[in-house]
Amino acid sequence: MRWLNLVLCCCFAGASLAALDTGANPPPKPDDIPLPKGWDKPRIEKLLAQLGDEQFDTREAASKQLSEAPGEILPQLVQTLNETADLELRARLDEACKKLFLTDVLPKMPGMRAGQGFIGISWSLSSDPPGVQVQEVIAGTAAEAQGLQVGDLITKFGDHEFKATETMEDAWKIFRGMSPGDKVALKIHRDIADVDMNITVGEKPEAYRNAEAEAATNEELWEKYRKGELKPGKKVFADAPLAKPEESTKEPNTPQLGK
Repeated sequence: MRWLNLVLCCCFAGASLAALDTGANPPPKPDDIPLPKGWDKPRIEKLLAQLGDEQFDTREAASKQLSEAPGEILPQLVQTLNETADLELRARLDEACKKLFLTDVLPKMPGMRAGQGFIGISWSLSSDPPGVQVQEVIAGTAAEAQGLQVGDLITKFGDHEFKATETMEDAWKIFRGMSPGDKVALKIHRDIADVDMNITVGEKPEAYRNAEAEAATNEELWEKYRKGELKPGKKVFADAPLAKPEESTKEPNTPQLGK
């Protein structure tokens, strides 16, 4: 039996980047994406203009509203960002756009969550009998909630049945694709009995995250999106309620910006 304690979580910062669409399909044009309710073009243009206002409070208020806006307006903001030559305006708009991208667009992109799942065990690879053996169950995780126990031998994970010839890299490949919320069927050998168990993959706790690596990956993803190399597709922008035709000519009810 080969022993090596590892935490079953998938700590590979590049996994999300590899899973996202950077292919040849063109990204949706700003005009192809309907604006959400309360966010017509006059409001967006007004806030963009206020980013260049002389008053600091006005600039800050506009930046805050843009960074907390629905993701559907991001293509229009990025188009303005890429076209403006004003360095100060670019810096403010880049900050607002990046925050909006990371909080409201990137999490909705297919494949983004791959590699971020967390079951909550430390484990070793066994060749006889073949499987992944639980060495520790981490408190407050999916593994504890579903009743996994130290000594359990996971012989089947989803559709994958472990074999005696399995390598550590083979095992990691199985777990690298986990996303939070995935439901996985496990076959467990416990004592002298086989147990079937369904487990819902959880979120990776802060203690097991690599903040520096994640920040670097997020920065790379944002730059790819800004340059048009990352293609969210229209489905990512399809969740917000749309503005009614008559709303497009009305001034939205928003707090007054400081002067």
